[in-house]
Amino acid sequence: MRRTVTLLAGLSLLLIALPSSAATFRISEEETFSIDIPVNDDLYVAGGAVQVNKNVDGDLLIAGGDVTVNGDVKQDVQAAGGTVVIEGKVSDDIRAAGGDVTVKGIVNGDVIVTGGRVRIERSAVIAGDTVIMGGDAVMDGVVRGKLTVRSGRVIIGGSVGGDADVRADAIVLNGKITGSSVFVSETVTTGADARIGGDLSYWLPRGEKDFSSVVKGEASFDPSLRKIPVRVDKATMIGAITLAVIAMAGLSLLSSAFFILLVTMVTKTFFKDTAKRARKTPWTCLWHGLVTVVIIPVVGILLLISVIGIPLGLLTFVAYGFMLFFLKPLTAIVAARWLEVHYQRNWGRWMAFIVSVGCFIIIKLLGLIPFLGWIIVTMAALIALGAITVTKWEKFKKVA
Repeated sequence: MRRTVTLLAGLSLLLIALPSSAATFRISEEETFSIDIPVNDDLYVAGGAVQVNKNVDGDLLIAGGDVTVNGDVKQDVQAAGGTVVIEGKVSDDIRAAGGDVTVKGIVNGDVIVTGGRVRIERSAVIAGDTVIMGGDAVMDGVVRGKLTVRSGRVIIGGSVGGDADVRADAIVLNGKITGSSVFVSETVTTGADARIGGDLSYWLPRGEKDFSSVVKGEASFDPSLRKIPVRVDKATMIGAITLAVIAMAGLSLLSSAFFILLVTMVTKTFFKDTAKRARKTPWTCLWHGLVTVVIIPVVGILLLISVIGIPLGLLTFVAYGFMLFFLKPLTAIVAARWLEVHYQRNWGRWMAFIVSVGCFIIIKLLGLIPFLGWIIVTMAALIALGAITVTKWEKFKKVA
């Protein structure tokens, strides 16, 4: 058991501190967590308040309570958080969701953002198309492609190089749209600097409005555009939550896959022996797994009560946390080896890794099914944990 704890702790530290020459993972529970060295490949990072202050040569997948990207990113950025600020240059696309989302830098690709409040700052230059979904939206920057907005209230003070499709409760235009536009709103207010270079098709509840001083082409009232009442804040919330869940699910899958890879590469026959035991005596393994889950915290509490045992008690709870955190990936490895034994295969490590990742995805999907899925996943995890515990204990007795 002690060696198992050491293995889990060591692998977890490796997971948190990968070299920057490969896809890099950072997962932290610290209040403020920052990346202060350049990353030469993809970066996947999650934490409380997360800051990326140096350049990332690949993709960036980032999630946290407060997310700030100050460094340049050479490929895509996918971000989710309570507050998201992207200030560095992004050489490809941005996909972001949050309570408040702000884009300040240069983006060479497209931008899709959703949030309670979305702001494209005056310093932002977006080479591709931009899609904004938010409760309140402000577009003061430069969008060289098409602008699409679905929001409660939107202010366009910047410039749009292509067409614009804006549907909101209230529209304020004080910038320039080079192409043609579609406006659907309760109210449209134009400022002194408002310009539309192409045609304008619009719908307002009060009917026609004079846009001759703003529109260079033809402005036409189109009843077919009639605004369908939609709770923008609800739609925004659903969109933000969906994107955040996708980002976190992707991060969970990638970090778990890397853990599975590490375990598969550093072990030889242990998990195959574990799978044989789980296959032969599943109910006994289930009982041992349940006992392990219950007994470890009890032992930790007893150690903490005694002054001399406090360090061991703390270590016990740390090990318990690691065990629970990595229980699903470990269950996936045992399940993959179970399939190998059951079908009398002799897989190499890479094949075992691929099947283990597939099993992990199935376990995650089963966990989404209420009651029955939860029961199946819990039983599988307890059987795997019991089989690991007993197998490790048997091997320990042989060398003791």
